[in-house]
Amino acid sequence: MIIITLLNVSAIKPAQASTLAAGEYTIPATLVQTDGSTPSTAAKYFANTAQVTVTGDQAQVNLAMQNHAEMLIKTVTVAGQSALNGSTLGFNVTPATANVPVTFNLQIPGMGAMTESAVITLDWATVPVVTPADHATSSSSAAVSSSTDSTTSTTTSSVVPTVSVTPGMTTKTTTAKSVKTVTKPRLTVKTVTNRAKTVTGLTSQGAKVVVKRHGTKLGSTTANAAGKYTVKLAKTQKAQTKLTITTTKAKISTTKTVTVQKAAVKQATKKAPKKAAKFTVKTPTGTWNATGTNGYTQVWTFSQQTGLTQKVYQHGKLVKTRVANATYHVTPKTTTFWRVTYAPRHAKQQTMYLRFTTAKRFKVVNAQNHVIKAAATPAPATTWTFNKL
Repeated sequence: MIIITLLNVSAIKPAQASTLAAGEYTIPATLVQTDGSTPSTAAKYFANTAQVTVTGDQAQVNLAMQNHAEMLIKTVTVAGQSALNGSTLGFNVTPATANVPVTFNLQIPGMGAMTESAVITLDWATVPVVTPADHATSSSSAAVSSSTDSTTSTTTSSVVPTVSVTPGMTTKTTTAKSVKTVTKPRLTVKTVTNRAKTVTGLTSQGAKVVVKRHGTKLGSTTANAAGKYTVKLAKTQKAQTKLTITTTKAKISTTKTVTVQKAAVKQATKKAPKKAAKFTVKTPTGTWNATGTNGYTQVWTFSQQTGLTQKVYQHGKLVKTRVANATYHVTPKTTTFWRVTYAPRHAKQQTMYLRFTTAKRFKVVNAQNHVIKAAATPAPATTWTFNKL
């Protein structure tokens, strides 16, 4: 009798190390001193969570700055990388790296430039871990023995038991099930001040964002194609108020709590002093001409012998002499701003103000040195600019 025995021997690969699932996550982040445990004094300038994007054997980490840190921090080096990008630290690490060295170059008012070293600790506990399926390869060997009596030859394996196959018998193949990774939507929130009426930041495309205060909904919106969102608030929030921001996509949510910051007080900008005029006017003596509206013009003559004369013309024809040979007195209030008092015959003393823009041009202004519209009967009221003839 001939017996054929088929032996199935499985070759097992060494167990592969667990890896972090690819995706975007929000994980706790803490800034500590170089001893690895004592909180850093700079911790208040950074968010307590980081936005992490895991791709294969690399993780991109973004840590938002707050409390106007960008005014003090000039450059940042993280794990040997230049990491400062506006109000965010961005750097790459190997997934599951717990401690990342960081060096700050600071500019402290009253103290000058300083260099500070610290460590960013990252907590990866919430990131899903994936163990690759064991794609073991199987090899089969067939041992054939022939005998003229009842002797059977078998081969055993320390890993897989020997399987005897007889005609008509089938075998089952088991395939490892794939692991489904669930990714939470990312969420960053820009600093919110007590003067702001919006909450802005980044999340996943199309995610719904809701802002609440002590459980009360203040507003909501949907992120655009770039992941940007802006939630409008009905009114500003008091400093130190806690706001809860939740982003949801595909029924999966990420939540972050921020504290409303007190806005910096804007310092008044001092106006530059007006430059002194580069011309000098000693006296208005001479004849001056100004053009009004509807064809009217005025001609003023200042004479130390005959006094002040003011005449009104229309289309070149004299229509009225408003003042004739009036005595006048000039009082410079500045080098270019003059007060003129004059007394027409048989009339009360009057006052007018002139602002010289050049040695041969002046405008009629008021006591506050503002250009005004003045009537010169019968000419209608308008602004008058006189040029020396």
